[in-house]
Amino acid sequence: MERFETNSMDKILSVKATCEVLSTSRSTLWRLNKNKVLKARRLGGRVAYLKSEIEAFIAGLPPAGGIHCEQQKNNAETQNNVSVLPRSAG
Repeated sequence: MERFETNSMDKILSVKATCEVLSTSRSTLWRLNKNKVLKARRLGGRVAYLKSEIEAFIAGLPPAGGIHCEQQKNNAETQNNVSVLPRSAG
């Protein structure tokens, strides 16, 4: 974790505020930091995040419903186009 520079003009968010902005838990936020998706920084003895980085992360997310809903839609369309052959007797 790197320390904040004192001349930073970016708004700083606490862990609690970051969780609220992302609508997530502390453990998920910790995992995002561990996996280097987000970058936590030290401010004194506290952990904090840059608001601009959190906003950039949000902007990079798929729209509500996201990829999962799109995949389900495509799967349903594929299933509707598949013809089912009757089972042969015997």
